[in-house]
Amino acid sequence: MKNIIFLYCDQKSKRTILVDTQSKHYNINCKTNDLFEHWCARNGSNYRGSKATFSMLMKTKQKTPILVSISKNICFFPTHSEKNEYCIYVNYAFIKEIKEDEYKNAIIIFYSGTKLTCNCCKRVVKKQLKICQEFMYNITCDNDFEIEDLIKI
Repeated sequence: MKNIIFLYCDQKSKRTILVDTQSKHYNINCKTNDLFEHWCARNGSNYRGSKATFSMLMKTKQKTPILVSISKNICFFPTHSEKNEYCIYVNYAFIKEIKEDEYKNAIIIFYSGTKLTCNCCKRVVKKQLKICQEFMYNITCDNDFEIEDLIKI
């Protein structure tokens, strides 16, 4: 799991396709949500809880990233709504650069050299990446809670 750079649901077979840092494809016989549920559970959380935590801390409910593991720095963001057939979940930690093709589609370039063209614009991917980076920073830095913060809960 730690070397998976992106994953998506193949619409024909309804299987999840995982792609690792070596561009090797794995065909998994389950839905992406079930896979995330399994990964989150192995790291002491669950799929719904991961999404709820992100929504609460980042004040957003659309295209919510999935925190799989804090300690392993694994967080996937969706390129589209999870119900959208073009949705791809991207592991934010492996992104080197984001470019754009002549049709305004985002091209994600990973540190491994793998390239992924998404059916969405560069701005969307950059926004998703930025919010993941902010979220991971917020939950991994040493935050002492102030009483005022606790009262707001």
